[in-house]
Amino acid sequence: MKTRLRIFWGLFFLLVTNFNLLAQNNTFPTTGNVGIGTTSPAQSLEVDGMVRITTMKNRYLQIGGLGVSDNFAYISSGGQSNGTGLKFETTNGPSVVFGATRMTILNDGNVGIGTTSPLVKLHVNHSGTGQSVILAHGADINFRLVTRQDQTVNSDGSVLSELGMEYGTARNTGIRFHRGFSTTGGFMSFTTDSGIERLRITTNGNVGIGTAAPGHKLDVIGTVRAREVKVDMSGADFVFEEDYGLMPLEELEAFIKANKHLPEIETAAEMEAEGVELGELNTKLLQKIEELTLYLLIQDKAIENLNNENRQLKDLDSRIRILENQSK
Repeated sequence: MKTRLRIFWGLFFLLVTNFNLLAQNNTFPTTGNVGIGTTSPAQSLEVDGMVRITTMKNRYLQIGGLGVSDNFAYISSGGQSNGTGLKFETTNGPSVVFGATRMTILNDGNVGIGTTSPLVKLHVNHSGTGQSVILAHGADINFRLVTRQDQTVNSDGSVLSELGMEYGTARNTGIRFHRGFSTTGGFMSFTTDSGIERLRITTNGNVGIGTAAPGHKLDVIGTVRAREVKVDMSGADFVFEEDYGLMPLEELEAFIKANKHLPEIETAAEMEAEGVELGELNTKLLQKIEELTLYLLIQDKAIENLNNENRQLKDLDSRIRILENQSK
């Protein structure tokens, strides 16, 4: 009887062992690689198929070393009632301490870097100062196209952000965005040569080149060179109307002696202090040229009359001489 029981239990153990061996799909060696869904894992852990992590508490994947002071990274999906998408965290402390959230992917697909509440598809927030995003660089990686956050002073007119080219962390050229009050008061400035401002567009649309306080639509401190300049202006053809009051030359001479400038033309001091309106000045200069033309025409008529009188006098003198010769 005992012999039969030994044979029975021996056969049962052998059957169970063979069944487990035949049903085993995964390999769990004490050393080497581990494979799930594969019998030839090429890495320390290789899974042929999908991986699902479920728990009623925080769901996270921890990546890090075995030491207490090793750095760790976490990928979490929130708690049971806190389905906030995915969070990517890092820490340089013990593995029992979760790190700071570096990137967040919300359920609606918005991605946040530096913020856990991204408002758009890609929301990058940099709470400090300096470079926040490097967009591109060339063969020399020191030259970079970057965005910069410089909100050291959060007040009207302060630089909120900047898009520019930098060498390392030093400014080269850039476009600066200055904040205002909510939707009003903001303006832009453009810099070159180590961040020196060259051009500004103010909140009222004035453009300043060489000045940070343009008082006109285009205010230039310096010289301007152009191949052609077109100015909208009116003409001065009214000078040739019959009822135009041309100042007599005697009055014009008296005015010039008293005032040292032409009538209706600003003085040199006024021009130096306030500048001139090119359109208005050109109209006035054209007016003076047309007045000068009228003066020339008047003088030409006067000269022609004098010439006629001179010819008549010469003719009379010639006749008198003839008569005198005949009377001798």
